[in-house]
Amino acid sequence: MMAANPRRNYLNPNLFSRLCVQDYESGVFGMEKRRLQAIEQYIFEVFRERGSSRLLAKEVFDSTSEFSNTDLVRAFEDLEKRWRLLTRYTKEGSDWVTLTPDGAEYAGVSAPPDAQFSFLHPPRSIT
Repeated sequence: MMAANPRRNYLNPNLFSRLCVQDYESGVFGMEKRRLQAIEQYIFEVFRERGSSRLLAKEVFDSTSEFSNTDLVRAFEDLEKRWRLLTRYTKEGSDWVTLTPDGAEYAGVSAPPDAQFSFLHPPRSIT
């Protein structure tokens, strides 16, 4: 007789299909669109509250216990690659998140200098 698989009961297929959305066009996997939108709005609220268009990624991670760091990173990726509203980069060992001029306008904060984006590479296509 085979031993019972302890993981078998963890993944209820009906529950899993309701929780996860596979949207091949937007590249969003494993997260509901509404939740992703809520996280993205939260990220813009953090920028608004701080009054800055540039933040350490750690500041965003430490600002909430409602969303996991993984969910925040997925939202960063979506805002960067799909909407082009922010950029992420590492400078001197620190991970930074900076709003693009369009992102700053959307968030209602002062736009970063254009020269700041001259060294950043365009994000890779998600296709």
